[in-house]
Amino acid sequence: MQRGRLKMRRSKKFILLIAVIIMLSCSLTGCFNYRDINKVIFATTVICDTNENNDIILYYECMVPFRSSGDSSEKGKREIYKGVGSSVLQAAKDINSATSYEVNFSQCRSYIFSEKLARKGIQQYIDALNREQQFTIRPYVLVFLGDVNDLIKKVNGDEENIGTYVNELVNKTKYSPSAVATTINQYLSERYMDYDSTVMGALSIKQDGDTPRLLLNKAGVFRRDALIDILDEMDTISYKALNDDINTGVIQVNHPLNKEHKITLQIIESKTDSNINYNDGITLEKNMWIKCNIGEVEGKLAIDDEVLKQIEKNCEEELSTGIERTYNKYKKKKIDIFNINKNIRSNFKEKNTSVNPIVNTKLKVNLKMKIIGSGTIEKSY
Repeated sequence: MQRGRLKMRRSKKFILLIAVIIMLSCSLTGCFNYRDINKVIFATTVICDTNENNDIILYYECMVPFRSSGDSSEKGKREIYKGVGSSVLQAAKDINSATSYEVNFSQCRSYIFSEKLARKGIQQYIDALNREQQFTIRPYVLVFLGDVNDLIKKVNGDEENIGTYVNELVNKTKYSPSAVATTINQYLSERYMDYDSTVMGALSIKQDGDTPRLLLNKAGVFRRDALIDILDEMDTISYKALNDDINTGVIQVNHPLNKEHKITLQIIESKTDSNINYNDGITLEKNMWIKCNIGEVEGKLAIDDEVLKQIEKNCEEELSTGIERTYNKYKKKKIDIFNINKNIRSNFKEKNTSVNPIVNTKLKVNLKMKIIGSGTIEKSY
């Protein structure tokens, strides 16, 4: 009996010793050492374009570490590598043949498609990003409205490279009512879930004095991996409202006493409840609640309860009208960016719906605004 207990104790000690050795082995391994990191070029963004010959063009914006013995590996310089080919992998191979070290995509922050390419179709690129293990699915996907050369050579930001600049820009503004942020993973998910259309954030250049800067306040509508339309700022706000995707940010409404002036409202909280009814045709009912406060007033305005009620009423009318206008605009175009087909299929499986039910679906918007005040200031003058 004692011999059996002794064997059991030895077995436990042996198992414990093996576990400790395994844990120590894992802790002693690292991602890169000094020698390794100086043999890698880190891509911060991938820009995809095409030319008049329909060739595939890739630009890698990379941070290349200094390899001088007197310089630290933490320092680096920005380099742009360009590859051209008949396929994505051939273009990537063209870049790899011009670099002395391997390009690593673990720090890639965004995949940016030119408008010219997006209108022709990005299927080859999306398939390559999904299939090849060297590309990750965490970065944002965006369409650039303009000349790619301007994006590469002219844009200035608070960061030294476009990849980090775009990443910070998207993270800062993605909760804004007029900005859309989509990762490659989200795009692929919606693609495989057979969404009628997918919306992707759009970048454009804003001239800030003498300095051109990037702006994210529009969105591109994709169907079967091709850009078919652009959402302007109001359409983007309506799109996000109808998809219950407004969490914070600002909206502007007319001044109650002077329509030439605007009042800026800061969104604090919002909620959307959706109902699809088959009672008399198909009706999509959107019940929205938005809570906000007054952030800025153009001109003079004495703020009291009556003024707040008037501003709430104006805001409800303006936003409801804008949302209905955007909905009817895309209903007329037969473009379902509001996931109506998905909701009908999931909630009414027994119903026989049309291939594109947005054509036969009416929208009813019930919007309720609540302005809780304007901070500690009672008057704007």
